Amino acid sequence: MIKWLQALLGWGGDGETSQQASESSPAAQDVPPLPTVDQSTATSQGYAKPHFRFFPNAYDFGADGEEVFKRETGPCHCCGMRDIYAYQRSVYWLRRDKPVISARCIADGTMAGLLFEGQTYSFHDCEVEGLDWDSPEVEEVQSRTPGFPTFNPFDWPSIGGEPMAFMGYGDEEKWKTVPEARAAMKEANEGQDCFPCPYLLIFKEIDGPRFKAVIDPD
Repeated sequence: MIKWLQALLGWGGDGETSQQASESSPAAQDVPPLPTVDQSTATSQGYAKPHFRFFPNAYDFGADGEEVFKRETGPCHCCGMRDIYAYQRSVYWLRRDKPVISARCIADGTMAGLLFEGQTYSFHDCEVEGLDWDSPEVEEVQSRTPGFPTFNPFDWPSIGGEPMAFMGYGDEEKWKTVPEARAAMKEANEGQDCFPCPYLLIFKEIDGPRFKAVIDPD
């Protein structure tokens, strides 16, 4: 785990595992219990699907389209509403339980209410290329953009001071007909054509045609 994330969560080194460090941290003892939500009286969120500009295909991700979000009754531990798209991946924070979190509460930051004073969380083990940690764009990537599976910490690419959008992995069939993506994959692989490349993360410029690929070796 990269150093900024260890510092963010208060996890120690010297052979101490992240779980051991989080359990021994004073801050970990201050995590409030999950709220009790009565499903019979919970109002419906209507299966809201907010757009994530830095991960636009989050609802269709994975072989069955349910690797990041899954349509569930809920209710959400953040807003208390049922009929949600529930988050299926991990969160980097000091909680040891697993709350039900809706896509809408991730997108609008409501899930921060689950936390405790002075602490924060992230969906990614990454740093955003060329941007300061306290910038609004980095906050949106780290705290309001759902996570996806990676093998290692990585640098989230940016163009012109704006993070790029994560589009998928380098072994997906759709890249066969996208020459800009294929060129980015080749550049990331030291000039060698490597399609299909399962160890590459593919990113696209938000409002433009440019792509970048980032190596994520197993």
